[in-house]
Amino acid sequence: MQTLELWKSDGKTIVSGTVSVYNSSNSTDPVTIIISGISTTTLVVLPGNTSSFTGTDLQSVEMIDIPNTSLSYLEGKYCCQFTYCHSKSNRI
Repeated sequence: MQTLELWKSDGKTIVSGTVSVYNSSNSTDPVTIIISGISTTTLVVLPGNTSSFTGTDLQSVEMIDIPNTSLSYLEGKYCCQFTYCHSKSNRI
């Protein structure tokens, strides 16, 4: 099994937003997405379905447990819509 990092915060910026994942009906397996932030959320998206998560203080988005056999096929799309809030400290 393999892991693919889709997005990672720089750790300095507060990030809020929505992550949507579509797993094509052509796929042979579900897609598992881990969204890390204040807490960790797991999305399991079956072939032919879409799943979304909206949260605050997001840190990373990863696809995990990617099969690496010739019998498996994954096809899909993902969309991350984020709002960044970067505050300037030590302003004069």
